[in-house]
Amino acid sequence: MSTYFDTLRTPYQNVPITEEGVATSEFIEATEGVVKLFDLLGSTAFAVVQNDMNGNIKKIRDRLLATGPDLSGTLQLLVKNEGQPGDKKRTATEGLLWLLR
Repeated sequence: MSTYFDTLRTPYQNVPITEEGVATSEFIEATEGVVKLFDLLGSTAFAVVQNDMNGNIKKIRDRLLATGPDLSGTLQLLVKNEGQPGDKKRTATEGLLWLLR
């Protein structure tokens, strides 16, 4: 008998981790699987959490699409290359921070 986790497109344990860091695209896919898990619980109480997570996923995906894999292909590259030191607005980095909390 399979479980929900068997149906995930990319579970976290399959997200590639290289010397450069954690693959951004696959991390996004794995995180989307967590968001969908809340649907199985069947309560609207999780809608706020889902919306928050989806918004943060969008920030990371938008950054990846805008800059490409050379600058955002790993989460480490994304954080390193977003903005200049001292910048207060690092949208994708902020989204990642909230997803990891």
